[in-house]
Amino acid sequence: MPVRFGAIYWSGWSGQSRSNSQWYTNNQMSPSQNQTRAPWFSQQLSAHTLYINKTQAQMDQDCIYASDGGIKYWVFGWYGNAGEPGHGTNSLASEYKLYDASPNKNLVKWCFNIGMQKFKDYVNTDLAKLIGYVQQVNYEKVFANRPLIYFGHVESIASSEGVAEAVAGFRAACSSNGVGDPYFVVMNFDGPTAKAAMTEVGAQAITTYARAYGGVSRQSFANYIADQQSQWNNHWKPTGAQLVPNVTSGWNVSPIRSRGTPGDSYNRGGIEANMYDHVVPATPAELVTLATACKTFMADNAAQCTANTALWYAWNEHSEGGYLSPLWSASGPNKTRLDALASVHNT
Repeated sequence: MPVRFGAIYWSGWSGQSRSNSQWYTNNQMSPSQNQTRAPWFSQQLSAHTLYINKTQAQMDQDCIYASDGGIKYWVFGWYGNAGEPGHGTNSLASEYKLYDASPNKNLVKWCFNIGMQKFKDYVNTDLAKLIGYVQQVNYEKVFANRPLIYFGHVESIASSEGVAEAVAGFRAACSSNGVGDPYFVVMNFDGPTAKAAMTEVGAQAITTYARAYGGVSRQSFANYIADQQSQWNNHWKPTGAQLVPNVTSGWNVSPIRSRGTPGDSYNRGGIEANMYDHVVPATPAELVTLATACKTFMADNAAQCTANTALWYAWNEHSEGGYLSPLWSASGPNKTRLDALASVHNT
């Protein structure tokens, strides 16, 4: 059975107001040197200005692009209150809502990337709505019927208070409502920390959000592939935990660093400074090599990859340098990355 490749979806490309993150992403991608890595639906207003505001029709088309490229599901960041995506009613909720309204949403499924404490709050205050989401036919499931839920950016076991009880309660509610046993994946940049949190809360597997820049400034993507292979084999595999391997398509935060977001860690020095460094962008052929290496790792370590899914960073983290989404060009959407990956994703 082909590996099911999912991709992290950043809901930062709808709306245009100086008070929200969408204005900053417009600002970051507008310089001419950044425009060719901007989303395909960007509008060039001038040589140094892009307008980026995703519409329903463009989301409908994005679902088609993802499906044609073999992406099986998007992982939406879920930060809101009262069961709302994004930040509740603010603009980071808008792209999930565009997706949910799309007639093409069954072409690419979706799942949560949610903080553990936020998940606990939902279980305690809005359990029926949470169950309703995972009952959707377009919600991603592993092992045929187990809803996939990522616990995102888990910093330590200290953030897990009360979560084990919430996980157990949610499992019981799923069973009572005819839903398969949920499959929780803890996300952390450190494997042993992820495994400790996994054990503490009763999750099933571990992963990471991204490999960032891989430890070597301005390295070639070929070296970056080798670095990621080393991470899978020498950092994540030795934990002994079930794995959802992360596949990082790139890392270059220079648009944020040069035209950043107020309060963003990329604008600070000290311990964050190494995140300023970057990897040379991948060619489509190099992304194929990386995806193929991931599939080989999973086949060689099938006993630790039983969910048969891998997680791309990312569909559309254009400002950070991780993207598979088609890109803007003066002649129309540049789909070369997805076109090259389609055969690897679908076999």
